[in-house]
Amino acid sequence: VYVPVYMNVGDRTLFQLHLNSLWNMVSLPVEPLTVLKTTLFPTATTDAFGFNGAYFQAETLETGPGYWMKFNSSSTMIVDGYMFTSDTIPVFTGWNMVGALSETVPVSAVTTSPGGIISSLFYGYGSGYTKADSLIPGRAYWVQTDQDGDIYLNVAPAAAPKALPAVPRTIDLNRLLVTDASGGSQSLTFGFDADGPALTNLPPRPPRGGFDARFSDDRSYAAISAPGRRTTDVRLLLSSPERYVTVTPVLNTGDGEKYALVAGDGTRYEIADGSPVKVPLDGKAAATVLLLVPGDAGVPSEYELDQNFPNPFNPLTTIEFALPEEAMVSIRLFNILGNEVATLVEKRYGAGKHSVEFDAGELASGVYIYTMRAGTFGMTRKMMLLR
Repeated sequence: VYVPVYMNVGDRTLFQLHLNSLWNMVSLPVEPLTVLKTTLFPTATTDAFGFNGAYFQAETLETGPGYWMKFNSSSTMIVDGYMFTSDTIPVFTGWNMVGALSETVPVSAVTTSPGGIISSLFYGYGSGYTKADSLIPGRAYWVQTDQDGDIYLNVAPAAAPKALPAVPRTIDLNRLLVTDASGGSQSLTFGFDADGPALTNLPPRPPRGGFDARFSDDRSYAAISAPGRRTTDVRLLLSSPERYVTVTPVLNTGDGEKYALVAGDGTRYEIADGSPVKVPLDGKAAATVLLLVPGDAGVPSEYELDQNFPNPFNPLTTIEFALPEEAMVSIRLFNILGNEVATLVEKRYGAGKHSVEFDAGELASGVYIYTMRAGTFGMTRKMMLLR
């Protein structure tokens, strides 16, 4: 999204913004003559979504924050207003979506009050989250802080720039490059180091329909057990406007281990270094894919029905279960009165670990009960939907 100055009109400036198709993270590159979103971005196909701990709809826009907006095709917007070369942006503990100035500012020149409260990299969004070295007019960025405060942007900062955290090192780690047909791309890493590279926490997921790939703990790195020892399966959350994503492994063959992916429909894909795997998403907002790590390839010794995660949830949650043998599996959902409200699973699965994602978008808040039947096995658990 290259944003050049288009034209000066007296003391005003016309900025020409080149926007991608699908979702964009944008900010105002000038102090506009109008604040109405519908006037500033008439071709946007969605509302503008700001973030204050959760996404909210913004009918009016201002300099300082960032916003999500969706466009059906690549387009160009002209924003008319007055240039500004400094700004103070309030931030809150956790993730914040911030804008930029009328001129580019390197992230190393960003200062804060109190000092040193930034606890993440700056992330922009093109077709997936990417590290940002500079804040460019018209774009918006995610940044995480460990306490409330202010971020100061200035084209000519009075104080010497403070060094920001270093880029995570990924050398000698296993890597999964996730891409889709719309141009989305995200790199995920995993290895035996319990902590792994620093600063691999990722911003909140894009709105529905945006490309995204991450591990279920919202990081770009997953720790697995030491070679040969059993560990819990690693969960990936994959989102895309497409029906499939392609996962290309780049593996550290020196560890001598083998890995596999298991899609939401139970299909297992053995993965090898440099060999792409096409994984179906089935049109879900965020599909869960399991990465089987060393020691996890064996058949479970007994039937299991795990607690859904996350719980409480809104509106997506995942249920995992294990089968020691091939079986017909039924998972049904009931309300607190005992009335069946949904059938989550009704199909035959092979021995192994499986998962199913549930979208409760049409249900009311409350406690629900889900029951699994497989052969003579039966088990019931509770889940809570909070809106």
